[in-house]
Amino acid sequence: MAADHTIGPIRFLWEAIPRWAALHPEREAVVDGKLRLSWRELDRHIRALAEVLRRAGVRPGDCVAQVSPPNAAFPIAFMAAARLGAFWAGFSPRYAPGELYAMLEDCAPAALIADLSEPCGISPATYHAIRNASDNLLLALTIGGPAESGDPDFWETVQGEDSAACADPADEQLDPDAPALLLYTSGSTGRPLGVLHSHRSILANVVHEARLFGIREDSRFLLHFPINHVAADVEIGYCTLYAGGTLVILPKFSPRDVMATVASEQVTVLGQVPAMYSMLFSDPEFSSTPFRSVKTFIYGGGVMSRELIRPLESLAGSVGAAIVTGYGLSEFAGFVSASLPGDTLFPGYAGRLYPDCEMRIADTSGTPLPDGEAGEILLRGPYRMLGYLNQPGITQARLNNDGWFRTGDIGVLKNGALEFRGRATEMFKSGGENIFPTEIEQVLETHPSVLAAAIVAVPDPTFGEVAHAFVVPQPGHSLSEDALRAYCAGRLAHFKVPRRFHFRDRLPMLSSGKVDRITLRSWHAEAAEEPAP
Repeated sequence: MAADHTIGPIRFLWEAIPRWAALHPEREAVVDGKLRLSWRELDRHIRALAEVLRRAGVRPGDCVAQVSPPNAAFPIAFMAAARLGAFWAGFSPRYAPGELYAMLEDCAPAALIADLSEPCGISPATYHAIRNASDNLLLALTIGGPAESGDPDFWETVQGEDSAACADPADEQLDPDAPALLLYTSGSTGRPLGVLHSHRSILANVVHEARLFGIREDSRFLLHFPINHVAADVEIGYCTLYAGGTLVILPKFSPRDVMATVASEQVTVLGQVPAMYSMLFSDPEFSSTPFRSVKTFIYGGGVMSRELIRPLESLAGSVGAAIVTGYGLSEFAGFVSASLPGDTLFPGYAGRLYPDCEMRIADTSGTPLPDGEAGEILLRGPYRMLGYLNQPGITQARLNNDGWFRTGDIGVLKNGALEFRGRATEMFKSGGENIFPTEIEQVLETHPSVLAAAIVAVPDPTFGEVAHAFVVPQPGHSLSEDALRAYCAGRLAHFKVPRRFHFRDRLPMLSSGKVDRITLRSWHAEAAEEPAP
């Protein structure tokens, strides 16, 4: 079944590109700083890269990996891989080298694209550390960085290729149910899990999102999320291309850059997590920044406090814009529910379910609960992932034979609307990014002076939640907060580095030998009285 579209039925992600190129060849498709690509140019670059990948030996079912900040190369690589029947995986440069190596080793890419440009790319040392993570690597391309990297430049390669050599693939060569996108997200064990999506599952979702977000041919959607995030890849990135709008890219989030870009590029759609809106509203230049071009403000990826909802409603009201929020997850390619005009927004409100998706609230045994009772959110629908890469056991544990997916999140359904209550597991979100305590604890416990460590999530007015660490030193060893912070910074993404470190002689333990996290939280309440260093 093909996705309905104003430019005809679409079965494969890449098909939207040549159709918009034929309709509006000179209209802007992608803006990345000084680089502006028309639909004709975008289509040409995608065809050229697809031919380069094909000639290098990349085949259907292979992985094309990209380590970079958000940039114009990412939609090109994503769609080029899709044309070949390969799947694309994006990785943020903010990951530590060890984290990148482990994920690249897991997905074993046949092609690797890495951004070495300053200040947002990875360092040459990190590139050389991760380049050989895959035994299947056939081609490596770099963006920026020193010439001695030894691999061809991405843009020189794409611009030097004859795009006419890559004709549209025949339908029989591709499968709409084949993998098209790989997203790494933290799993219940704390290790990153690769979420595989097909052409069909992504298209099934963006049909709704493009309409609900108000994305049209004249829309300009701002993207500053890392490219390992479902918001960057599907909800903003592909959704904008699908609808024929213009993708306006920033390499990273900063309040000043967002405000300047909204004004200079006449951005019409702005989607962010609550922490980003918080930083935006608290910036001294916020009150003097014009947002008149914005037609839709979107928030998700965490609970928005009343203190943030009020200024967002005031801003939207002042420019006549809509506000959309919802509940979503990587395993379902983004939102599965969304608010509608006229809905009353409050913390945790996530709107109504998409019409072709099913939701039930269940107890721990999976038995459905009555309306109004809190329980685990279970989902079933056409935008569900194919499964977790190389993890059939975890896939089976979360996906039953009837197609119901256990989200691990807690919610309440009232009169068809969802209220998100929190997470059933120990996972927490900091600035919209998923974090598991065990990820940080395992790193801390590799320090030679650390005997044991435990993490507690602490409310934060900007990021929603941040990590605080309780650490037991090895007998006879001394530790400092600065030393542990530096140790973590070299091994974890920055948003996982604990905000505070509290030193104790022991950790509270249950009879099972596990850390007593309820007692640990009470310890944090006491530690909150300690002065910050």
